[in-house]
Amino acid sequence: RVCVEAPPFAALVQNLLIRIPMLSAIHCGEVWQEDFKALVARAGEVETVTDETTWVSFRRYSSFRKKSETLEGVVGQVEYVGPVEEFLPLLHIGQLTHAGKRAVFGLGRYRLQEA
Repeated sequence: RVCVEAPPFAALVQNLLIRIPMLSAIHCGEVWQEDFKALVARAGEVETVTDETTWVSFRRYSSFRKKSETLEGVVGQVEYVGPVEEFLPLLHIGQLTHAGKRAVFGLGRYRLQEA
């Protein structure tokens, strides 16, 4: 059995700060100049108050590797509280780009909801 929790807010922000600037540089020629370490540090002030996530595992066939592989992660709802306002633009973009590993397979998808 895997014991799992929703990702801390800072981990989500850090992942988005890796993925989105990379996509921006490749597709738009834009290089982000933000202080990523400071942003992640400020994101650490945001706390998880509700964690209704569960671990899921499923298999997919890779035609490239010619074998079946397991994809795993968390699904469910999480509620964060704290100074999230400065991260809202990043979080809104992240709804389109997804976060985490295997985003090209649709993993890392999330939807923002106002609490």
